[in-house]
Amino acid sequence: MEKVVCESCGREIPEKAKICPYCHQKNVARTGGAKSVLKKIWDAVVMLVGLAIIICGVSHYIKVSRTNEGKGADDPVVIAKTYMIALDERDAGLVSNYLDDRAGNSKIIDGLNQGIQEFEDNDVKPLNLSGMKYEVSEEYEKNGYTNITVIVDFAETGLFGGNTIFGKGGYYTLFMHKAKTPDGYKWFLGGVENE
Repeated sequence: MEKVVCESCGREIPEKAKICPYCHQKNVARTGGAKSVLKKIWDAVVMLVGLAIIICGVSHYIKVSRTNEGKGADDPVVIAKTYMIALDERDAGLVSNYLDDRAGNSKIIDGLNQGIQEFEDNDVKPLNLSGMKYEVSEEYEKNGYTNITVIVDFAETGLFGGNTIFGKGGYYTLFMHKAKTPDGYKWFLGGVENE
């Protein structure tokens, strides 16, 4: 026997009732019972969850597609030169366009700021940027990236007899990787060591 359920409140009501005795609504329908109300609720929940997933997916796609927009360099030496200019001008912000949005860059900025602080503490004179030498390695694969190193040699460029902090030769080794941008693959700074 078919049950009669109120469309408004979902309660089972007498078979011949024209008005629900619980919510006093006139729209009474013959349905499969309380399960049909739960099914409607479940369908609504599934639809809302699906909509939320679609919205999150679109939002993530937009964010990822804009990641590194306007950043990176075609030539890794450009990044190395900018890093040395940032040290010379005591401005870590100069390398911001060469930091990968998908990577943790705090160590790079901390290291650059530490180098800037050492330059200030030791009253390092302006660097002879034009006299520096840049040695670029062959590309290699590591951690899912195409990588490269650029060694900056500032040993013979005229600070205290050489372009150094303490009067002796030195090198910076800059580690870089390629990452996707809206303009294609570009080089980004990934780490620095100084000797």
